[in-house]
Amino acid sequence: MLFLNLMKKVICLLLWMLPFIVYAEDSTAVGDRPSQKLKGYKKLFYRVITLHSKLNSRLEKDLLRHYLIGSGLTHHLSDADFLRLKTNSIVYFNPDHCKTLYSNQQQYCIQQADLIDDAYFGWALGTISCIYQTTSGVLISIADVYDFNKKKKGNRSLKYEMITRVFNLIAPKSARSFLITYNADGYILVP
Repeated sequence: MLFLNLMKKVICLLLWMLPFIVYAEDSTAVGDRPSQKLKGYKKLFYRVITLHSKLNSRLEKDLLRHYLIGSGLTHHLSDADFLRLKTNSIVYFNPDHCKTLYSNQQQYCIQQADLIDDAYFGWALGTISCIYQTTSGVLISIADVYDFNKKKKGNRSLKYEMITRVFNLIAPKSARSFLITYNADGYILVP
């Protein structure tokens, strides 16, 4: 009984604070569209999602905001974030797992990397396409589509598949997926 009374008080407090959460001034902006601010349900959604303890890096929050703004514009990873990604032990070149891409008479290797358990990139990038120079094995770029799509059974753990589907279900309809890349204008993403 004590628990129910406490829950009622918490719900009443949240309902009372809802106008302040939704309409409070927001000073941060994302990438190419600094003048756009989140409003209404998008802002409430952003604030609730960013309360989660696993969503802790600036990159994760910026990409979520970019998604909610709904522009669909490509997001270019910063040099610092790309350097951090290159030094990540999960992202490494393996010539046996290459999907080959030819561009400008050069050969590139595309490999998938799963960053879902990474504290900095996990809730921002998930599974990405890493693009390496085949001859040197150096990571030169990445490509990922920021969306909350369903995956085939076995491609994502049940826990993360459920989180993704619930997020997709409750996300604002005006939110748009977008491409995340580093120092490149376009990609043909290899499935």
